[in-house]
Order: sequence, then C-alpha cells, then structure tokens
Amino acid sequence: MANTLSKTGISTDGTITAAHISQSIDALTGTQAYDITISGSLIITGSTISNSQVFDNTYYQWEVSVQADTNDDTNWQGPPNTGVTTGTVWNKDFGTVYDGVADVVQTRTNINTGWRIPHSANYSASIKSIDVYVGGRQDATIDATDHLSASLWYSTAADVDERLNQSGTTGITQRHGGTVITTQVGATLVKFNQYLITQSINIDLAPGAMLFPRVKMAEGSSQNLLWDIYYIVNYCKKPL
Repeated sequence: MANTLSKTGISTDGTITAAHISQSIDALTGTQAYDITISGSLIITGSTISNSQVFDNTYYQWEVSVQADTNDDTNWQGPPNTGVTTGTVWNKDFGTVYDGVADVVQTRTNINTGWRIPHSANYSASIKSIDVYVGGRQDATIDATDHLSASLWYSTAADVDERLNQSGTTGITQRHGGTVITTQVGATLVKFNQYLITQSINIDLAPGAMLFPRVKMAEGSSQNLLWDIYYIVNYCKKPL
C-alpha cells in the first residue's frame, strides 16, 4: 500500500528533521510509493511520461445511427445478428422479453446483437448514461399517445465467459441497465422533428462484458411507426 505525505511533527518554531524533507523527495523521485492528490491546476513544462495508464473522467461513447422498424406491434426491436454497427435497420423482433427489469436469458444466436468491451481491454467501463435522439421516419401524424421506449441491457464478463469457448447450448444472461421513454419530452411528438431522451446509469463492467440496445413502441401507443434513432452509450474508463 502506498504511503501518504505527512505533516506530523512539523510545527511553527519546531525542528525540521531529515525525514520531513526526505519523504517529499522519495515521493517525487519514485524512490518509494506515495499517493499524491493535487488540488487546483497543474502546469507542466516538458514531456510527461507514465509507466501505466492515465485515467480521467473523460466520457467515451458507443454510438450508432439506425432506422428502427417497430414491426406493427409493441415488441422490442434491436440489431440483427450481424451486429450493432452493420445493421442499419433494427427490425429484429425480440418479443416482450425485455418488458420488465428482471434478468433474461437470450438465445445463443442473439449474442452478437450488442457492443463488446474487448477481453484485451486494459480498463473497465463505467457506464454513465444513454442519450437517444429520436425522430419520426415516416410521413405520418404522431398521436399524443405514440411514444418510443429505449432500453439498455448488459451481460457481465462472467455471463459472456459462460458462453465463450464452451460446448453447452444454454443462452446468455442479460441484465437491465436502464429504460427511457419519449414521454420525457413532455409534449406530443411532431413527425420528422428530433427529440433527445436520456437516462442515467451507474454500472461498472470488466473487459469481456457486453451491452445490448433495444427499442419499441411504448405501451398505449395508437400506431406503429418507423423511427430515425441515434443511440449513444456514455462511459468512462477506469483502471483495472
């Protein structure tokens, strides 16, 4: 465990010993491990070299722009088996399995319908939120009761590894991350206009985990529509 710089024994008119000075020298030269917290700005002249990863609170994104076909029902739709980025139309019908928040077991053929945190990643992903931009795709008046639901599900690295390089035939466990509905806008949607709906999420996922975006016409909608969707997952990188 790393040391911390200490002011113990340092006082006005007191004696400054070698240990008081050497702890700072040891910390700054790397002779011994110290945890150092800096408050305020740090200005560095010259190069900065790190022997390990440097992490901050920068947001990174998984994102995709697609057309969603709600398929004449209120079933959940998502990317095809070819994957999130290759399927420009989300018209794969997942039924009502994602209506609740309980864990679900999805078939093996649908494992590829999400984003991956590579097993080789040298960070974990701290999922912060989803931003979903929604717009009506077709020339149809949107009724006051017509709304879109967007949901995010995930599988932990352990869930994925249970199905990776295995001979069994069981499905993969998926867990609820968050759901948001266009009722968040607070007004009747207008065709072709764009709307932003967001949902905070607080989940840390290790390398090997996966995330699965899903959408559907919300319960109570009067018709089924085509939607233009720009789906974003925001996350921060954390050291392992």
